[in-house]
Amino acid sequence: QVNFIQEFNNTLIVGTGDENGTAKIYVSADGESFSLAGALPGKHATSCHVFGDILYIGVSDPVGKVYSYNGSVFSEVF
Repeated sequence: QVNFIQEFNNTLIVGTGDENGTAKIYVSADGESFSLAGALPGKHATSCHVFGDILYIGVSDPVGKVYSYNGSVFSEVF
């Protein structure tokens, strides 16, 4: 399930989820070829927002968490 699509640093970011799986973030430089940037703990990457030069990603299930993404590294914010 696709939950969001966001442009970030000239890259298309897609957040996905699955009730039986893991929240996954895919990236594309051309909008046609996508690769897995990372999997985050939780079932769904539900939302995102760009603030400065960081993308913040909301993840749900089993508990809500926020991760930051600088284009190469994911870090838990809270």
